[in-house]
Amino acid sequence: PSEPTIGGSVAGGPAPVVIGSVEPTIPASGTTTTEDDRPTVPLVSGGGGLPHTPEPGKAPGRVIWEFEWKGHFSAYDGDCQDYMEKKYQEYQSGGGRSRVNVRTKGIQISVDFSKMSSKRDGSDHIQKIRRKETE
Repeated sequence: PSEPTIGGSVAGGPAPVVIGSVEPTIPASGTTTTEDDRPTVPLVSGGGGLPHTPEPGKAPGRVIWEFEWKGHFSAYDGDCQDYMEKKYQEYQSGGGRSRVNVRTKGIQISVDFSKMSSKRDGSDHIQKIRRKETE
């Protein structure tokens, strides 16, 4: 049996990578099919942040959320990037809240999309945040 192949890319991101699949089992004539006999769909990893809606005529890219610290911006850890982008898109569409709690690297932060700021739980320091689109 050959490896399954998947062409193209996921929403403008890198080509997907197959991380597991099972070959379908065809039951013998006159037998019934059980749940274990049904073919499965490969698990696919798109690798990275959520795509954003590009400007007209511009190819889609990835979005990176960053915070300001000591005069320069640094990216939040990858453990919260997709969640922050999802919550931001909900806020932008009018269906989400402007302020959300995000956990990253075991630390709770409050993110305010209307003010584009964040505050670490237990701290009074407010940091600027930004949404950076990459190509």
